[in-house]
Amino acid sequence: MKNSFYLLILFFISVGTNYAQVDSLFKFQDFLSLVIKYHPEALNANLTIREAHFQHVKAKGNFDPKLQFDQATKRFDNKNYYTLSNTVVKVPTWFGIELKGGYEANSGLYLSEEHVVPGSGLWYGGVSMPLGRNLFFDERRAILRKAQLNNIQAENSQKMNLAELSKEASEVYWNWYKAVLTEKIAEEGISLAQERLINVKSTAKLGDIPFIDTLEATILLNNRQLDYQNYQLQTINYSNKLNTFLWADEQIPLELAETAVPDTTYQISVLVVNKIDSMQSIWMNEYHLKRKSIDIDRKLFAEYLKPEFDLSYNPLLVPQANAMLPVFNPVNYKFGINASYSLLLRKERANLNLAKVKIEATENLTALKFQELEMKLSTVLQTLSNLEEQIRLQERMVDYYKTITNAELVKYQIGESTQFVVNSREMKYLESKVKLVDLRSKFYAIFAEYIYLIQ
Repeated sequence: MKNSFYLLILFFISVGTNYAQVDSLFKFQDFLSLVIKYHPEALNANLTIREAHFQHVKAKGNFDPKLQFDQATKRFDNKNYYTLSNTVVKVPTWFGIELKGGYEANSGLYLSEEHVVPGSGLWYGGVSMPLGRNLFFDERRAILRKAQLNNIQAENSQKMNLAELSKEASEVYWNWYKAVLTEKIAEEGISLAQERLINVKSTAKLGDIPFIDTLEATILLNNRQLDYQNYQLQTINYSNKLNTFLWADEQIPLELAETAVPDTTYQISVLVVNKIDSMQSIWMNEYHLKRKSIDIDRKLFAEYLKPEFDLSYNPLLVPQANAMLPVFNPVNYKFGINASYSLLLRKERANLNLAKVKIEATENLTALKFQELEMKLSTVLQTLSNLEEQIRLQERMVDYYKTITNAELVKYQIGESTQFVVNSREMKYLESKVKLVDLRSKFYAIFAEYIYLIQ
């Protein structure tokens, strides 16, 4: 399926990543690759494929040939009343016909006439065939069809689980990205405030400005240090959340080092994304596959409306002395008819109608799910487009605020501005950088939502 979960690879996963290092630059592609490959939930998602395979093998077992041996002996008062031995091989087929062959050898003083066979025993073979109910479809075939369908459902379920996991992991990564970069901006603010304080003190000692300005510079530094501590705590919290997604082979948990940083060069443009038909997504397949499963039940219940009418025919073959094969005589055979029919068919009709109701309900849910998915896709695409434009504008705003701040600093140094104005300009500059980080993290998180929806 062209828009399966593995389309995610087109956007996020780079092959050949070195997973050993999570103590420096930690790229989003590397992180998501780790999650998909080693996270316990991802491993469990892969197990659904194996489980479905074994369920399929189990269903095939209903068509396995069967070897059966029966023996009944009665001895009393040192007499062998009877010994009845019967060996039979039964071979069921896909078309409801059952092939059977066996060997019967009976002996004893008090055999009933129906058990009397030649001394060399009696070979038989034949066929049992339904001509009414179970001719075109039966429970064994329904179970196998469902098992085959379950293989497809398992693959779809695996992709759904991996998509859910990737979406959740992506949101945590981009929150961590925002926390780390915001902390670095706060650190930059402290550095600027420290530099300001040093310059103000030097200028105040020269008598060019009043010493009260040093107090304002000190307050600014203290406020930025407090902000930095709050941002630092946020980074720790999101680092811990990120750690819950980090695993290595053999279910070994990994942990981010304090030096780990996100990739700030990561870029994706919504302009290169093509909208994929959501009717082919794994979310829609869930409903299509459910309908097919119910349709198998409907077909089986419809079969139960027919009368049971089974025929069996077994020619009897007598072994002959010095003969390689037993002799066939058409007058020797067993023949049977088994016929039955429910006069009211209330149970059968009810089951069939219930299946039809379930099919109709599933079709209604499918239509609803399709509409919801279309609306979500439209909303997400519009949001991505708007965010992309906001990011471009905010990037220019950062440059503008930086230029204004630098100009205000020059004016302050020549005595044409005040520290209050410089601080105000600088605060706007730092806030614009934080907003830019926030917009980028939102864009990447919503892009992960888009990838989730089009699986």
